[in-house]
Amino acid sequence: MERRNFIKSVGAAGVLSLIGSRLAPPLLAAPATDKPLFITATCPGGWDVSLFCDPRYGADFPLNRFGEGDLRKFGPFTLGPGSAAAVQFFERYSKKIMLLNGVFAETIDHGVGQRLACSGGAGTGFPCFDALVAASLGPTLGLSFISGGGYDETAHEIAKTLSAPSLIQAMSSTIGKDNVFSSSDTSAISASIAARLKRKQAQAQLAIRQKNMNLLAQARQGWGAFPGVLKTVADLQAKVPLVQGVTGDDKAVKDYRNQLFLSIQLALAGYVNNATVSANIAFGNCDQHSNFPQHHLELDGFFIGMDYLWRAAEYLGISDRLNVMMGSDFSRSPFAIGAANDQGKEHWAQTTSIILMGTNVPGETLIGSTTRDKSFKAEMIDPKTLKPAASGVPLLRSHVHNELRRIAGIQDHPIVKKYPLILPGGPIRILA
Repeated sequence: MERRNFIKSVGAAGVLSLIGSRLAPPLLAAPATDKPLFITATCPGGWDVSLFCDPRYGADFPLNRFGEGDLRKFGPFTLGPGSAAAVQFFERYSKKIMLLNGVFAETIDHGVGQRLACSGGAGTGFPCFDALVAASLGPTLGLSFISGGGYDETAHEIAKTLSAPSLIQAMSSTIGKDNVFSSSDTSAISASIAARLKRKQAQAQLAIRQKNMNLLAQARQGWGAFPGVLKTVADLQAKVPLVQGVTGDDKAVKDYRNQLFLSIQLALAGYVNNATVSANIAFGNCDQHSNFPQHHLELDGFFIGMDYLWRAAEYLGISDRLNVMMGSDFSRSPFAIGAANDQGKEHWAQTTSIILMGTNVPGETLIGSTTRDKSFKAEMIDPKTLKPAASGVPLLRSHVHNELRRIAGIQDHPIVKKYPLILPGGPIRILA
């Protein structure tokens, strides 16, 4: 790639200041690997848990065309056949998985559902969990919070890095190439960047602009980590297959070689190079409505990506430092919508499911349940025993996020205290 075109492509991505030591003196990030890496992964649109992790069939679920003989059991988990990749994921990782069924979704609105899934709060502008982790545990790291899609609100508490193919591809094109820029180019660009930021900081009058300038200055402290990040990304791309041993529809395998994998690579590479503490990634569109037969492909693609995440983490030797939460906006209705021949399902607020994996997560654990009939709603649980209880409380996503804040050690951080969670019945201890 010609130097001029390279600079143009990177500048268009808004990351010229983050190219690395060729454009700035090496400013090494503080070590991050004494802390776990937190990743929130969402399958947007409202996944149908009755097809896989909370299976239902029969007359009350007319579009779920399977029966008792099609179910698979792995430890405490019963999987429906709605996604071959989901079944294989549970088969491979059941000892790491905590499955929360019967989580009351509270909403059928996509925006609210995404906020609840990623932050535990319903309000507009409520920061996602991963942004709070980054602001609390890694505010001066160069790639502290990586966003690969989904709800990634930061409330201006931390700078986020947007994962995109153009970013990684443009930066990767310089790996292993010496003297891409002359010394005079390097000095001039570095001086110009520093001078412009200093001017902007001096000119900022509004508090929000001052805060944004400070966030930018913080982000640039991680420049020195970029060469290592890019080399690790290249290593993952060369050594870890995107898809390994997954059966099912060929289209599902072919179509999902996309930004999901790049987001995972950047998050893991940032972590092992002491530049990243959290990431938010998303894949798919489960909001199929009348195109319901497409739903299993979306689920397949998501779980193919989650399998890659754990295989890549194992390759890098950090699987014991990884914490992952998987979820969606809400679930899907038991019944078909509209006319009898309309092959679709509606948004469903009565229940959804969450998958947790990682440190402090007891594996092979199932918590929560739903009714067996067409009401398909979350059952109350006893907050102490975690067993179904008619006089108990609903398990909400705010309860789960409260636990994530606790195991991350950020619940008492001043930034996090600005964003309290609503916890009906009080905290529910589900993690170690």
